Amino acid sequence: DQIRDPEDKRLRCPACKGQTSSVIIPPTLGKAYEVWPVINSAWQKAREALESADEITIVGYSLPVTDFKAMWLFLESVANRKEPLRKLTVVDKYPNGLFDRYKKIFRVSDRNFEGIQGEIKCLSCSTQNV
Repeated sequence: DQIRDPEDKRLRCPACKGQTSSVIIPPTLGKAYEVWPVINSAWQKAREALESADEITIVGYSLPVTDFKAMWLFLESVANRKEPLRKLTVVDKYPNGLFDRYKKIFRVSDRNFEGIQGEIKCLSCSTQNV
C-alpha cells in the first residue's frame, strides 16, 4: 500500500478542494454504487451525455458480457434519445466481434459507424468543471 499525504494537491478535487480517493469498479453485476454517491452521480451524467450526444467515441472498452451496468447504461441511453445517433466511433486494439456488438446496441448503420482497430499511444487532455 501507498501512504498518501493529505496535503498533496494532486489528491484534492480541483473544484471543491475535497480529499479524493481511488476506487475500482469491476465489470460485474453486483456493483455497490450506494457506497459511493459520486459514482452514482457520474453514471447519471454519463447517461445524460449519451442521450444527448450527436457523436460518441468509445476508446478501449471491450464491453465484457459481465458488465450489465454498462450495457444497461448504453441501452437506456439509446432508448431515451430524441434523435438518432449521427456517428459512433469505436477504437479497440482487439475488436473481434466488438464493432458489431456496439452497432447493435447503439442501433447505428454501417454508414454511421467507424471502427478503428488500434490503440492510442498518447492522449492530451484537460479537465473541465461541469
